Amino acid sequence: MNKPIKRAFLDTEDGQILYRIAGKGEPLLLLHQNPRSSDEFLELMSIFAQTRRVIAMDFLGLGDSDKPPRMYSTEDYAKTVIALLEELGISSTSILGNHTGAFVAGEVAKKI
Repeated sequence: MNKPIKRAFLDTEDGQILYRIAGKGEPLLLLHQNPRSSDEFLELMSIFAQTRRVIAMDFLGLGDSDKPPRMYSTEDYAKTVIALLEELGISSTSILGNHTGAFVAGEVAKKI
């Protein structure tokens, strides 16, 4: 049985970030590649949500997130990831990053 995937937004100083969340259990954060969005993980989210709390976000400027006021760096994206994790009360998570998302995951790991 597929778990429903909820869409929500996080307000940041540079705009709103769309994120998708589903399931319960240990958190798993999915970070997409440029120029895609979290929609590339929809099928995986349904599978992972059977045993995990799965979160996928659209980086600012991509998908349904707002366009940032300046060109974002990998470090900027990492700050927004950390802000989302804090908003959701997640202090520790596994991260699966695809291409750009893998670089952002590395920055997140350095900062938390």
